[in-house]
Order: sequence, then C-alpha cells, then structure tokens
Amino acid sequence: MTAVMTPTAQARPTIQRPVALPDPRRWPVARAMRDAPSVPLTEPVASVRHRMATAGTDYVIVVDALGRGLKILSSRDVVGCWERNPSRFGATTAIEASAVQRPFVDATATVAEAMRVMRLCRSSAIGVLNESCEPIGITTAHDLVRMIDQELAA
Repeated sequence: MTAVMTPTAQARPTIQRPVALPDPRRWPVARAMRDAPSVPLTEPVASVRHRMATAGTDYVIVVDALGRGLKILSSRDVVGCWERNPSRFGATTAIEASAVQRPFVDATATVAEAMRVMRLCRSSAIGVLNESCEPIGITTAHDLVRMIDQELAA
C-alpha cells in the first residue's frame, strides 16, 4: 500500500511578509529643513547677492520689520533682476526683486503637506515658519528627495 500525501500533511510554505518601511510623508517638514538667511524687505539686491554668495545658499527669506516671512528669493531671481536691468540692480530692494511668490508652511506641517504645497504652487522651495510667522528655515525639493532616499536606504 502506498501512502498518499494529503494537502494538510504537506509542509506549509513560509509566507514572507513585507517589512514595513517608515513613511517619510508623515515626518515633520522640519526634519528636512535647512537654515536660510533672512533679509529685510528694503535690503538692496546687491547686498542680497553678497549674502547668498558668502552663505553658500540659493535662497534667502525676505522678512518685514517684525521679522515675519514675506517672500523667498532664489539665486535665479537675483540673477534675473541683474539681467533685466543692471543699471538699477543696486537700487532694487529684496521685495522688488521678483514677482514669483514661493509658498510657506508652518513648522508643524508634515513632509506630505509640504510636498503637496510645493507641487500645487509649482515651487522647488518652501519656507518654514514658526507660530509667529518668523522664518526658521527652508526646504527644497532636493532636500526632500535626499531625506527620503537616506531613510529608505537605511
């Protein structure tokens, strides 16, 4: 007599469950934030250019007299200001340097919220403000890509 293996007698295959990866979309945006110099809205663009060059940054946050974030200037804005009118470059103020309005989020925003705002505003940078609307940093699309890559590669 030959023994027949029934399905219940066969070895059960081991089911590999996927390892749950951290969800970077839920992290606070401050985790991917970097410092950004702030400049008064009346500061000449020539001075802003110098600050960007010495700080090694592509972005500065323009603030009002109370220190509240109003606008983000990029190095592209500064170069474009010079290209449009080099003779007026020294007289142009930080607030006048660009018509582009880049978005801000508060420090409690998640990475997903920051990404959504950046996408909807078609901006590659977003300012991060505290509860008093004072700038505490900036996050760029590159910062977010690098942060996600580092976390998921670990």
